[in-house]
Amino acid sequence: MSPSRDAQEALANAFTDAGFTTGRATIAEHDVMVARRSDFRLRWLATRIHTFIIVFSVDELNPDGAAKLTRAAQDYAIEHKGGVPHGLQTGTATIPVFLSPHANDATESWFAQAPKLRFAALGFPVLANLEAETVTYFTGRWKVGGIYKAFIVGIVSNTIAPALATKPLAQEARANAGT
Repeated sequence: MSPSRDAQEALANAFTDAGFTTGRATIAEHDVMVARRSDFRLRWLATRIHTFIIVFSVDELNPDGAAKLTRAAQDYAIEHKGGVPHGLQTGTATIPVFLSPHANDATESWFAQAPKLRFAALGFPVLANLEAETVTYFTGRWKVGGIYKAFIVGIVSNTIAPALATKPLAQEARANAGT
């Protein structure tokens, strides 16, 4: 099996164990794995979050391509969430995970920056560099949606990274290394 297929299989098992339902879809002309779950918490000001994890396998990735696919993943989540209209005590959290055999510094830097904001639709892109065995994502302070940060980052650090047997690459560590 290829590293990407192994990673997808490991992720599918981890998502099922974490209470997600999984399936396949086509997003922006890419065959992707989709995992979804809905959670309600009083501490989130009595809101419901429909979490979608969209797993892309990409050979070549650059910041523009990652941004385009992240927007497409968010559009998919908004369109498929169901229930009450978007923004009425409900929203989406989209975690597009990009499985790539390697990544350049510019691409890793894009994933380490603050995600772009959309109304009632959090996006949290994650890069899984299969060759370097690292997971890169934003670790800074959230300007909007911070009430959901522990939940979303928890999915990445407790479900995605362990399934890939990778070590998270913190933004602060990258900054201290001079990259």
